[in-house]
Amino acid sequence: MPEIAIILVGCGRYDGTNVFEATATAVAVEKHGYEPKFYSFDMVQKSVIDHLTASEVQEERNMLAESWRLAVGCVKDAKDLEVECVAGVVIPGGQGIIRNMTTIEELQVDENMKALLEKIHANSVPLGLTSHSAIL
Repeated sequence: MPEIAIILVGCGRYDGTNVFEATATAVAVEKHGYEPKFYSFDMVQKSVIDHLTASEVQEERNMLAESWRLAVGCVKDAKDLEVECVAGVVIPGGQGIIRNMTTIEELQVDENMKALLEKIHANSVPLGLTSHSAIL
């Protein structure tokens, strides 16, 4: 079964990947005959938000570890994604894309995400972006 890589940036709409968008993406991928494979970045989130109060808290969370809360099955490090071996890549939204993978002040994309996007484009792999991830 061909695979679609789904890129997560943690778990939670305020500081990670939006749970609804990631779930809907995985269901749609399977519905169309593809196998979803989950990837994330092994790096510390730039900010952590208490989802009850929507306020920032002072704690450290790793995006790869947080993504395990969301995905069914193994979440692999995005640096290990062999884009030439997948039928496509989808990056669901959530404010974690903005908080963790960009610098709003300079409008720059994180180097890890930039390297992944360049690899996707260099291999002409179809890329789907939803919601907040469209900023990439």
